[in-house]
Amino acid sequence: MKTSHGSKMKFLFVIAVMFLLVMTVNGVFASHSIQQTKPISSEDYSYFDSLNVRFVGNWPFGRPLHVAYDSLRNLAFLSSGGGVYILDVSDPSNPIEISDVIRCREFIHAELFYDSDTQRLYIAVGRWFEIWDVSNPNLPSKLSSFATSGGPILSSDICASGSYAYCIDDSCFSVIDVSSPQNPQIVGRVIMAGVSLAVKDSFAYVVSLGNPGFHVINISDPYNPVIDTFMWQKGTDVFISGNYAYMSSWLALRFRIIDISNPHNPQFVGYYDSPDDVYHAHVIGTIAYLSTELALRILDISDPMNPQELGYFPGRGRDIFVRDTIAYFVDIYTGLRILNVSTPSSPQEIATYLTPGISNEVCVSGSFAYVTSNKGLWIIDVSNPDFPREVGHCCTTTPVYDISLSGSYAYTTTRYPGLVVFDISDPSNPGIAASLNLPFLSHHYGLDISSHYCYVANGYYGLKVVDISNPLLPYVAGQCSLSRAYDVEVSGSYAYVVSQAFFKVIDITDPSNPYVVGMKGSTQFPADIYVSGMYAFMVDSLCASSCSSGFYIYDISDPTNPWFVSNRFEPSSGLSISGLYAYLSNIDALLMVFDVSQPNNPTFTGLYKSWGPDFFFHGVYAVGTNAYVSTDCGLQIYQYYGAGVEETEEKTHSPPSFKLLQNPTTGNHIELLLHTTNVENATVCLHNVAGQRVKTFTLRNLVSGKNRVTLSTDRIPSGIYFLRLGSEFNNESIKVTIIR
Repeated sequence: MKTSHGSKMKFLFVIAVMFLLVMTVNGVFASHSIQQTKPISSEDYSYFDSLNVRFVGNWPFGRPLHVAYDSLRNLAFLSSGGGVYILDVSDPSNPIEISDVIRCREFIHAELFYDSDTQRLYIAVGRWFEIWDVSNPNLPSKLSSFATSGGPILSSDICASGSYAYCIDDSCFSVIDVSSPQNPQIVGRVIMAGVSLAVKDSFAYVVSLGNPGFHVINISDPYNPVIDTFMWQKGTDVFISGNYAYMSSWLALRFRIIDISNPHNPQFVGYYDSPDDVYHAHVIGTIAYLSTELALRILDISDPMNPQELGYFPGRGRDIFVRDTIAYFVDIYTGLRILNVSTPSSPQEIATYLTPGISNEVCVSGSFAYVTSNKGLWIIDVSNPDFPREVGHCCTTTPVYDISLSGSYAYTTTRYPGLVVFDISDPSNPGIAASLNLPFLSHHYGLDISSHYCYVANGYYGLKVVDISNPLLPYVAGQCSLSRAYDVEVSGSYAYVVSQAFFKVIDITDPSNPYVVGMKGSTQFPADIYVSGMYAFMVDSLCASSCSSGFYIYDISDPTNPWFVSNRFEPSSGLSISGLYAYLSNIDALLMVFDVSQPNNPTFTGLYKSWGPDFFFHGVYAVGTNAYVSTDCGLQIYQYYGAGVEETEEKTHSPPSFKLLQNPTTGNHIELLLHTTNVENATVCLHNVAGQRVKTFTLRNLVSGKNRVTLSTDRIPSGIYFLRLGSEFNNESIKVTIIR
């Protein structure tokens, strides 16, 4: 049966429409226009949000995830939290740290790429990419930071070849001209999402979590990259060796082999079903090394259609690099494990480089910050807060939680044995001095020290009073039965304990016989408590919408009858008081500052918000105007610079107030509606989120009542800013977003 020409055209039209729909859904259209990358300098924090708080410095090391290798200089680059250690591994049995200078502002969640030709290290961190010059491994220097997409887009992977770098993130594949690494420029783009990429010859191979999961992109013309073909194979990592692409997947627990000898027509060849998640692979010859959730697995792939496991080494794997017979295996719980794999059926560990884990709490004394983590105690020199340096550490086999200092000792709660005492007399060489078995501490419980007693919130076992008059021989001197004690703070003759549903006051006049003298109903999930003067401050880490508050203040002037003063709905995991200000840390990478000079009305005065995956804030310790925050990326230091600005008692005029008529602003001006009373002149200053003044506007001849004001923003780049209105009688600010 013949069809008419019109019917054929209709059929082709329908097919074309269907194809366009599929391509649109899967985001595979190329964008040919040249675009600028968004540079991110050390002072450009448009990817952060802040008010009256600035970032000072960090020691960002934490969980290890990725490793890159310089085979010419025998250097390993190991990502740890938000930093990168550079290790000399010329003797694999004795890795030596030679630099911890590479520090990022967020968690390094994606792979590192080392370009041996240029001696540059490319890092995907948070929502942007960074390029570092590591020609001098002792003193690496950052060349640039840039984002390839706007908004909350996560960078996924980056690699480089010649004068170009190739990036993939949640929204697009980008070709970056890095011939001038201080000023990288986007020259080509394909709109698509991906999580990993590899480049060979004139093609980039990109894998994604959604179908079609395997894309081949022709990059022969960097200014016009186009998708050549794709396959319906989802994955989370890709490695190229010879004529094959090796695709790992922690979603499907599968390792796939794809023949790319003809890039225009890739063919699925074989697979290996892993008993656990497969994160990364490295292939040398006919041997594949898989970094999986529970092991390093070694496969024989001489027959690509039928891979066979040869051997394995147990560990919580995340990344792998193999050089000759040495494997550099990243274990998320340990660090970098160096293995001899000359006998694939029986890999042997020859060395381990330990890294910090997730930081739990921090305490500051003098020039040192003492940071507890899931792996032990780290001591950080913070005499230069812009660039804190590790002094020493002591590893443990159990997570370390809360910490309190007394003399030359640090007292900590741990998962087991319960209480561990560290000797910190030599900060460069701390060690375990003693321990005390307490009932199993399965939660992050707190402690406090007064005189020669250590008071431990011992969960279901209530409050334990430990005699530490001899720090080497601590023993339980008394206890008070409570229901799920979470944290404790001691002041005078009383211990203030937050427990499940109750805030309780314990008389400790006789430490051997503590007893409850007062209580008040409280929250179900208290996280931290701080006592200052006649008030007790408490935060709740899991405050739900049904709760009345996440930040509580109690009057304890009469310890036998504490009474509720005020609250704020601010769920938090950490709390510290310095002067008249309360510092609250939130697991969502948020630091908040409240003026508590009037406890019945705590006033929000500052914040700092970070973004990115796996970047959580835990404990906070405030000294002066500095806040030291323990996070998944080690120690972060912030400064509240709004302190000291107080209203005078003589103020008799009504202050001017103002609001934005448009926010965000998209033109070359900001429009304000300004309300004034008895004020003729005012000054408006535009500040960036680092607190630096960008522009000053002088407003003259204002009338009493409403004033419509236009402020020019010509030549001011996109970002988040704060307008601060200053007049003879008032100083207030509001946030404004400028979009170009």
